[in-house]
Amino acid sequence: MKINQKDFARYLALYGPAVEQWPDSVRAEGLRMRQHPEAAALIGQQSRLETLLRNYPVEPPRAGFAERIIAATKYATPSPVSGFGAWLHAALAEFMLPRPAFALASLLALGFVIGLSAPAPTVSGDDDLSLQTYLENDGAVL
Repeated sequence: MKINQKDFARYLALYGPAVEQWPDSVRAEGLRMRQHPEAAALIGQQSRLETLLRNYPVEPPRAGFAERIIAATKYATPSPVSGFGAWLHAALAEFMLPRPAFALASLLALGFVIGLSAPAPTVSGDDDLSLQTYLENDGAVL
């Protein structure tokens, strides 16, 4: 696998400046690339960064740190949604429609419900409303 300068810099940031410890799949190319002056400069920068991070003083956590984290998560758990009303409230809260838009959408939905629930007009058997009688007038086709 042939790597370029950009890949070398990426692997250097990922695996560190010790090229001998890189994974087998990229180690040989890393060892070949580190002989270039640009790569040697990148290794020097990465080594200085690693040394800086290794020597940075980190304050140990105070007593009870883990217990405070666990106690804080108890208040963050959401209450379970139960029932259709709670589900509908949660679903409508996601859309956050302003009141006029919500009112218009509700009226539109109500209109659909009324329109679809109204009985369809029926035609009695006495009236002959077929297409044929509509097109014919006293035996002559219109």
